[in-house]
Amino acid sequence: MKVDGRSTVNRGKVNIAYLRKFGYLRTVVLVIYPGLANWNIPAAAIQGYTHLKTTIAKVISTVGHPFLTVPLFAIFLIFSIESTQRAVYLSLLIVGGIFLPIGLKTIRGVRKGTYTNLDVSDQAQRQKWFVTTTVLLLAVTVIVWVTNQEWTLRLALACALVLLIIAQVVNKQIKASMHLAFHAFLGFLILSLNWVAGACFLFFALPLAWSRIHLGRHIWKEVIVGMILGSALGLAFWVLH
Repeated sequence: MKVDGRSTVNRGKVNIAYLRKFGYLRTVVLVIYPGLANWNIPAAAIQGYTHLKTTIAKVISTVGHPFLTVPLFAIFLIFSIESTQRAVYLSLLIVGGIFLPIGLKTIRGVRKGTYTNLDVSDQAQRQKWFVTTTVLLLAVTVIVWVTNQEWTLRLALACALVLLIIAQVVNKQIKASMHLAFHAFLGFLILSLNWVAGACFLFFALPLAWSRIHLGRHIWKEVIVGMILGSALGLAFWVLH
């Protein structure tokens, strides 16, 4: 219906179709102010609220994307433990040997229709994507170990490789969230350097998990499995380090 030229929806008639989008916030408001149940809500307001949530979810998901967080942490770690010259060499090796080719492959795959999106959210598509990523990470890990680089870097790459291999095996049954897996893994690595920074980083897993679910990339079970995988390898790093 329209009121004063504005499109509105009756709250009592659209509890399921529309107002469920307000989630717990709607429930709390109605408990405190039950009289609001009879009010009319502009459809534009509901659509705007949903759009805002989606926008926030996209921002959080982008900020927590492994292709952003992992290379940034790797570069920070390398420059913290190595001389400037060696740090530049190792950073180029990791970024140029893993993230650059995988990033280009993913973008090209999306353009050709091989991948549905940049997150490679389709389970079957992800299984093939895992193969190339694992091979590249294995090659870089071998180089780092053969050249006898600093123990922290060697161990971090080895644990990341094991995490990726396990995720590939698990993906045959369930599409574990790589966002949450590598976020948890990095969180434990950061904890070994700084407790406060590590705790804050791990706390960000909550909104990150919500964003992946809200965007329809994962369900709760997949998010939890990702967290478990990342935490397990993060703990392994902590123990061996």
